[in-house]
Amino acid sequence: MKINLLYVNLLILFCILDLTAQKKYYVKLDAVGSKSGLNWSNAFTSLDSALKISSTNDTIWIANGVYLPTMKSGG
Repeated sequence: MKINLLYVNLLILFCILDLTAQKKYYVKLDAVGSKSGLNWSNAFTSLDSALKISSTNDTIWIANGVYLPTMKSGG
């Protein structure tokens, strides 16, 4: 019974750690806050900004509008 409880606790811990590693960024053309991308009030105003800072498993939420990335691939 103690072993099963240990496994359950470890599973919960790994799930929590995995969720905290993922970040959510916001993009909104008319955002006027700090442009940190951390919420709608402080959203990035360009898609490029979010694409540059995000990494695998992060999500980018984009408000209504037309956003065209201008990043050029390296090579």
